[in-house]
Amino acid sequence: MQFMSSLMLKAESSPPRLASATTTDAAPEQRYPRANGRAIAPGDIGFVGLGRMGTAMAKNLASAGHRVIASVRRPQQMGTLLALGIKPTTNLADLFDCEIVISMLPDDDAVRGIALGR
Repeated sequence: MQFMSSLMLKAESSPPRLASATTTDAAPEQRYPRANGRAIAPGDIGFVGLGRMGTAMAKNLASAGHRVIASVRRPQQMGTLLALGIKPTTNLADLFDCEIVISMLPDDDAVRGIALGR
């Protein structure tokens, strides 16, 4: 309980400060903080789970002008994704620098597999 109290006090004493990507007066390192010592690529969207729904969502994001990097399990999907304007990769680590990663996985086992590297 003491641990919980200290977390609550810390949260109350210094509210989180969110940086906006549209803020121009802040230095780049303040607008795009580092995650685990790595620079976050502003605007890159990572995508995991490219079935029917995931592919359609990634395609819509790419069509709207976003840079989408998609992790694929089957290399034969790469040509199709490139044609849709999506950058495919077979290395999940390529998504680590994305500003946001979206997962559209079919079930809990698939989520565990990605999250735990199984």
